[in-house]
Amino acid sequence: MNLKNWNLKKTAFVTMCVCLTLTIILTIVAAVKVRNVFSGSSSAQATGATEDETGDSSAQTEDETEPETETGTESETEQAETEASSDHVHEWTLTSTVEPGCLTEGYSTYTCATCGATKIDDRTEATGHIYGVGKVVEKTCETDGYTEYECTVCGYIDRQNVEAATGHEYTAEIVEESCTVDGRVVYTCSVCGDTYEEVIAATGHSVGTIIAEAAATCTTDGYREYVCANCGQTIRETTVASGHSFSDWKVTAEPSSGDLGQRSRTCSVCGETEIASCEWEQQESKASDGSYNKYVVTITAKNSAGNSVTVFAYSASVYANYTVKFTFDEDTAIMLLTYSDSAGNSGSVAIDPGGSVDVRGANAE
Repeated sequence: MNLKNWNLKKTAFVTMCVCLTLTIILTIVAAVKVRNVFSGSSSAQATGATEDETGDSSAQTEDETEPETETGTESETEQAETEASSDHVHEWTLTSTVEPGCLTEGYSTYTCATCGATKIDDRTEATGHIYGVGKVVEKTCETDGYTEYECTVCGYIDRQNVEAATGHEYTAEIVEESCTVDGRVVYTCSVCGDTYEEVIAATGHSVGTIIAEAAATCTTDGYREYVCANCGQTIRETTVASGHSFSDWKVTAEPSSGDLGQRSRTCSVCGETEIASCEWEQQESKASDGSYNKYVVTITAKNSAGNSVTVFAYSASVYANYTVKFTFDEDTAIMLLTYSDSAGNSGSVAIDPGGSVDVRGANAE
């Protein structure tokens, strides 16, 4: 057998297999269809009576769907005719009517007088808005213009033909500033009259010809007098005295008994030297002696080493009922004793350095 004959036989065999396969498939499909026909017929015979009794209810259920409202839903009882028993014919009675709105449909609700089932029927389309005459609002510098339509049924407002606000058209008026008074720029809209301002700060005086001047010192104010180059006014400006810049105190004469000593300090700016007594301190002690109080008052001063040196001492015996006060006079080294009691008795006594006094009753000795 040559190769050509073998290929022809092979092709014939494949063709036969394909045809056989298609025949089997078609036979199976036909058998299934026949089975479905007989099955449907039997089912129809078995349920025929039931369909006759409920046919009216089924037909109504297909057409009765929930009406579209503004909220988008209705109660489940309004979706379709309520399920009812299959042993009677419904006796429908109109129970409510909803009129159509601008955006919502209208419909009627019927209730069966026998079983209470409900259905929705007589649907009418939404009417849509009914607009009156449009109200024209002109645009301004700051607000849009538009035509406003209001529904005569529900009051809904629709704006159309919107035109954008034009914006202000300002012109500027300048009020010049001076050396002491602020200027300003006043902007005014040529369309609506709206205004606003921008402040131009006063320039302040400008030094022109100087008439006289003196620098400030530690103790005296300085000044400068000149003619303003802008306004021509004569201006006098004052510079406050700076005050001294003293060095630390330095003891130049040591304190001793009967002498407070001396200390000094010098200003680093003007060279002025200030002289004073050495730093001193007043100390008091009190001891009771029957109906009298014994007071001892000392004045101490610090030397260059920072140690305290006793310079003056004072003593006084004062009636115990008296309130006393000791005041030291640095220039004279005299101690002043003042006293008073609750009865209104009072007085004062000067005590010399190293001296002693005795104050009895209203008298001082």
